[in-house]
Amino acid sequence: MEIQEISDEIEYRIKPKGAPIAFKMVEEDKIPEYKNIKKMRRKLTLCQVLKLVAIHEKTYRVDSKSLAGCVFGPYILGFEELPEKLKAKWLSGKEYTEEGYEKMIQDIVHLPQGKYQEAIFGPLKDFHELKIDPDGIILIVNPTQAYLLLGGYYDSEFKKPYSNFNGHAACEIVATLTLGNHPWLNIPCGGARAMAHVQDDEIWLGMDVKELEKALTRLKKIGAKYPPQVYPLLTAGPHPRHPWTKLLGKDED
Repeated sequence: MEIQEISDEIEYRIKPKGAPIAFKMVEEDKIPEYKNIKKMRRKLTLCQVLKLVAIHEKTYRVDSKSLAGCVFGPYILGFEELPEKLKAKWLSGKEYTEEGYEKMIQDIVHLPQGKYQEAIFGPLKDFHELKIDPDGIILIVNPTQAYLLLGGYYDSEFKKPYSNFNGHAACEIVATLTLGNHPWLNIPCGGARAMAHVQDDEIWLGMDVKELEKALTRLKKIGAKYPPQVYPLLTAGPHPRHPWTKLLGKDED
């Protein structure tokens, strides 16, 4: 499938909460190639950028200044190191020990510092028009939608997804995909819920283009889409011993 076809098929077959988010990590010598893409001037968090792209369906270039709303985003993308004062905040605000803090930082997947200076985030369909080959695609889905995609992918490749989360900095999903660890399933963190209005039913699923194509091809082949036809009560009729059946059902003569 072409990228545009993949984007259309996701919208039809999965119905995610917002557009599929594509991204591209950009090294310094490649920046001039993307000067035509609008650079984000606001200081947001990386999770806000992800949600903004999904909902507003616009493409942006971001750098360390664009992502200054949270220290973890620029660190995860390799734009800058974490500030020294961060440890004191977590030791006092979260009652961490120094050992616990160091382990928490160690357990956040991040890209090598200085390798990339910018990143491009946009809806997948824009990447088709811009002729950009994405490093990864992030979908905002509920558990059932994730089940369909991961089940479809597993049944085509028999490869299990990755899932590894320490409870913080869920935006590490961008780094994991860039480093080749995918499909990747992640639970949005507290920061994403506070800053990016992540809802209780949302999880983040990351795949590359080929994985997504294989999952969608499998789902199309077997005629599966969201919502799946796995709700037997829709055709079985009310259970005779269920209390609401007694309240609402018609008495038999």
